[in-house]
Amino acid sequence: MALMLLTSTSAVAQFPDDVRLERFPDASTTFEQPIAIRAPDDDSGRIFIVERCGTIRIVDKDGTVRAKPFLSVDTRCDNEYGLLGMALHPRYASNGLF
Repeated sequence: MALMLLTSTSAVAQFPDDVRLERFPDASTTFEQPIAIRAPDDDSGRIFIVERCGTIRIVDKDGTVRAKPFLSVDTRCDNEYGLLGMALHPRYASNGLF
């Protein structure tokens, strides 16, 4: 059996000229190791930010980050450990399951 490895000649990621990174929701916002962003289909305009060390924060439609986390779990977050994602139920608006 032959194993073939295809590699790019460039080790540097290249982005289109019109792509830029910005802090969300504004330039003063800082999250601790954010690893995911989710938006429930519930017409609230909220955004859930998942932080690797066990916190899920809510950013309201107006860009305000709520002081109280949506969820906070005690977890290891060294090496590859931590809270690694979040999934919202397709009917989250009616059942609140995530």
